[in-house]
Amino acid sequence: MIKKVSRFFQRLSIFNKILISFILVIVIPAVISLIISGRITEGLIVNQAKKDASNNVDIVTISVSNVFNELKNASLYI
Repeated sequence: MIKKVSRFFQRLSIFNKILISFILVIVIPAVISLIISGRITEGLIVNQAKKDASNNVDIVTISVSNVFNELKNASLYI
């Protein structure tokens, strides 16, 4: 297996060797970095959306409670 790979690289031109080196050294870590940052960002966005939804529910709860309190006070006034 290693001999096959070694023979393969020996037959390549210097340009192709440099190109393969570039791909291994630059492109692969960049792609891995992109995948990791995408997953982290997705998690952060989902958590923030959950917090925002929870805050919206709290605001609506307070608003509905205020309406019911106003209706209660109006009914006691009558």
